[in-house]
Amino acid sequence: MSRYLIEITNTLEKVDIIYQQVSYLLLMLWLLCLLAFWLYYRKSLIRKSQQTKVEIALKTAKAEVIAAKKLALAKITFLARMSHEIRTPLNGVFGMAESLAYTKLNANQKEYLSILKGSANNLLVLLNDVLDFSKMDAGKLALELVPVNLHQLTKNILNSYSRQDTNKTLAFNLTIDKKITYNYLTDPTRLTQVLNNLVSNAVKFTQQGHVSLNIKLLEREPIERITYDTLQFSIIDTGIGIATNKQPLLFTPFTQADNEITRKYGGTGLGLSICQEIINAMGGDISVDSTENIGSTFHFTLTFKATDIGAVTTERRINSRTTNAITDERFKPLRILIAEDNLVNIMVLNAQLERLNIKADVVNNGADALVMHQKSPYDIIISDCHMPIIDGFELAEKLSKQNKDRPLWLIAITADALSGSAEKCLAAGFDDYIAKPCSQEIITNKFNRAYRQLNLKKLKNAPQ
Repeated sequence: MSRYLIEITNTLEKVDIIYQQVSYLLLMLWLLCLLAFWLYYRKSLIRKSQQTKVEIALKTAKAEVIAAKKLALAKITFLARMSHEIRTPLNGVFGMAESLAYTKLNANQKEYLSILKGSANNLLVLLNDVLDFSKMDAGKLALELVPVNLHQLTKNILNSYSRQDTNKTLAFNLTIDKKITYNYLTDPTRLTQVLNNLVSNAVKFTQQGHVSLNIKLLEREPIERITYDTLQFSIIDTGIGIATNKQPLLFTPFTQADNEITRKYGGTGLGLSICQEIINAMGGDISVDSTENIGSTFHFTLTFKATDIGAVTTERRINSRTTNAITDERFKPLRILIAEDNLVNIMVLNAQLERLNIKADVVNNGADALVMHQKSPYDIIISDCHMPIIDGFELAEKLSKQNKDRPLWLIAITADALSGSAEKCLAAGFDDYIAKPCSQEIITNKFNRAYRQLNLKKLKNAPQ
């Protein structure tokens, strides 16, 4: 019996030991599970915290991008509005200076007038540069593709500088690779802007010697029956040159290579930066080689798509004349109306039209223009776009929808400087577009074109 009890006691002790070991094991497993859960939970919190931070950062970044875009748009809108406001009185400065040029002046007065016109032109260039830079900064640079004849385009650019009356002795040379026989699809306005800027700089910093524009064919590549030509444009001068350590600064906005040169020659430091932006947007690159007191060469390369389509020439007789002959009475039978609310602009337009032997009626808003035209139809209406009561856009829309007994030619004249202004005017119903400030030559060409187009309309409407 005692032996049996001893065995039972030993067995119970073993069971108790096993139970304790199992309990310890379960406790350890529970602690391990608890630790694992705590680690998982902590990691989840960290991950969630990091995810929250990333989401907040993304939201902040998106908000900053949106805010930056709004700021850029607000900036360009403000500058465009300021440009509009500045161009309106600037049109008066140009117009009155132009009117003075048609009067008898002594030598001193001619010199003062030349300085006045030069200063006004410099102000206009500055205004255009700042606005262009703002457009590019806001990503608003738009390029068009139309057939362009490079021979004619570059010839016109150099001719405009060779005709300038300066005290410099400069020769202007144009060399175009004989293999370049195509017209090319490109943006003539922007390409002209780049070439004008580079040639203008060359002329500014060159007292004597030559300014040359060379175009070389670097590569011709036919792809699926279409020819692509890579051309190198080089603008070479024999001017003051640029120090090697200053050349990297040339294409930096608002920076000029030498402060002393800036004080002597002026400038904003935007021109070359704008050229680089345009060339890059067109898929090319621009560079400079220069030696002090010897000269500079600016190169840029572009690849063009060749086309057999003729170059676009919207103005067949542009620059053919400044004014019409005194005996020219073509406009005498035509009824012409000026719709403009700015007194100075009215004076400028009237003076320019009088030089074409045109006597025009004048109204100060689109509503009066509409009433006048309904009473007795006009042949040509030149209208500002921004006027009280009814603006030029609404006026053009209303007139273009009316049934006209005889053809009407509508010309928009506006100080809007944003790209797309011309397209907006034409879409509203205008037949032609003039940007302020506008010269006598532009007015003459626009009205001569209006006369031709009116005659064509009359021939189309004539009974067969």
